[in-house]
Amino acid sequence: MLYVPEEQVTEVISGHTFQTSSGRGAVRLADVVVPEPDEPGGQRARMALEDLVLMEYVRIKLRVFDRAPVRTADVWRCVNGVYQYVNKLVRVSPN
Repeated sequence: MLYVPEEQVTEVISGHTFQTSSGRGAVRLADVVVPEPDEPGGQRARMALEDLVLMEYVRIKLRVFDRAPVRTADVWRCVNGVYQYVNKLVRVSPN
């Protein structure tokens, strides 16, 4: 695994994927299963991730074994000096 410097989240694409200001490509939360944007609950999943990370600085730990164009990663956000594991915070039911 590889840590990258903190990056600011500039756009949330779906309930498990976002863009950062680094220009390095999209980031997908590892081991997170949420509805796709066109499925029931997909927009709620996207909004939930927006509430957690949009315009925030996040710490990203890449899973280097992944060769897809989207960077799969473990992601943390800092709240009042305490890092929270975003991958575990994302939970949305399809209803």
